[in-house]
Amino acid sequence: MYHHKFTTDLTLPEVLNFSPVIEPITRITHEGGTQTVPNSDGKLIINDRTNKVIGVTKGAHKPKPYSTHWDNLLQGLRDNGYNLDDMEVRWSIVDEGKKIRVELLLKRYEYDNILWEPTALCLVWIDSMDGSRSFHVEAHIKRLECLNGMWGVSEKCYVVLRHTNNLNTAAAGKEAAGWPRMLEEDAKFLKYLKGKRIDAYDAKVFLTDAVTTLMSKEVPGTIVKKKELVINRTAEASLHDLFDTYSNKGMGDTGYALHNAITHRASNLDLDDAHTLGMKGQSAVSTRLLNRHDWGRKVIRSDGFKEIVNYDEFLLAA
Repeated sequence: MYHHKFTTDLTLPEVLNFSPVIEPITRITHEGGTQTVPNSDGKLIINDRTNKVIGVTKGAHKPKPYSTHWDNLLQGLRDNGYNLDDMEVRWSIVDEGKKIRVELLLKRYEYDNILWEPTALCLVWIDSMDGSRSFHVEAHIKRLECLNGMWGVSEKCYVVLRHTNNLNTAAAGKEAAGWPRMLEEDAKFLKYLKGKRIDAYDAKVFLTDAVTTLMSKEVPGTIVKKKELVINRTAEASLHDLFDTYSNKGMGDTGYALHNAITHRASNLDLDDAHTLGMKGQSAVSTRLLNRHDWGRKVIRSDGFKEIVNYDEFLLAA
C-alpha cells in the first residue's frame, strides 16, 4: 500500500507558493501581426513562479494564491472552535499546482468510543488554479489502521465556494463548526455496517458494477459508434481481493468489509500502481488519488450502496 506522507509541518509547499496572473490571449494573424482575443473568449492563467500557462478562464473564475486560501482556511477553523494543535497534513499536488487535494488529520477529534478502533476527524481541501475545481472542503472519519477515508452516505459535511473576487476561504470554517458532532452519525452508521451481513457474491457483483462504465466504441470498418458497458478488470480484481482481505481479517462478509474495500481503493494506491505512476512523476500519483477520491465518494453515496447495506434499516433503528 502506498501513501503520501502526513506531516505536522503546516508550511505551504514551495511549489504552491505562487500567484496566478490573468493575461489576455494573443494570436498570430496570417499577415504576421498579433491580435488580442476578446476576454469573453478566454484569458490565460499564468503561474508566476514558473511562467507557465496553467489554464484558461472565460467567466467569473478569479483565482487567488493558495497561500491566501490556506492561511484563511486555518484561521477560519480556529475562529470557529477547531483545535489545530498536532494537526497533520498530507499534500497531493497536480502539475505544479494546477490542482490540489490536501488532507488535514485532527486526531484530537476521534470516534473510538463508537467504533472501538482508532479513528480521527479528517478534513479534505480540494482546490485548483486552472478553473477545473472550485474551492471545496469536506469532512469524514479516517480509520487510522489503514488510513481509509470513511465517508458517510449523506452529503452534509462539505462546503463549495466559487473562485470569485469575493471568495474568502475563512467562511469554510464557519460552515465546518458543527462537523465534528455531525460525524457522530456517520460513526453510528459505520458501527451498523459492522453487524450488517451481506452475501459475498452480491458484494462482488456490486463492486464490479462500481467499475463498469458506459463507453462509446467505434464499430470496426465503419464510422459508426455504439455504446457498450466496459468493465475495468484491473480495478475489479483489486476490489474483489480487498473485500476478501477485509472479510478474512475479522470483519466477515459485512457491509463494513464492503465499505472498507471501496474506501481503501479510494484512499490509497497499491505498491505496483504507485511504482508505475511514480515513474511518471509525483503529479501522476496525485492525479490518480484525486480521481479515486471522487470515485469512492460517489460509490458510497450511491443508491446502489444504500440498497445493498439496507440503509433504510439503519434509519429506522436510529
